[in-house]
Amino acid sequence: MGKKFGDLRKDQRLRMQGWLFDAYCQAGDSEGCPPSRRRYEEIIRAAYGRAQREGIVISLEEVRRYYTSKVPRFRKRFERGDRRLAG
Repeated sequence: MGKKFGDLRKDQRLRMQGWLFDAYCQAGDSEGCPPSRRRYEEIIRAAYGRAQREGIVISLEEVRRYYTSKVPRFRKRFERGDRRLAG
């Protein structure tokens, strides 16, 4: 059992958000448009795997919940071509 997203330190939250957006952009670039819902699990698992390698203790379900709350924002950033780091 991992921490809730809000329990992570600020730098960990920012890194997780960056990894999720990077995976979103990679999936979108391969499709030529914002990624479809069928790619969401692939995106979530890519960011979750990166968090595990970095030693961030968070559950897959918590990453999934956070990602689905951020999809509209990610879509807007992707469509604008805004690839800079959030923060």
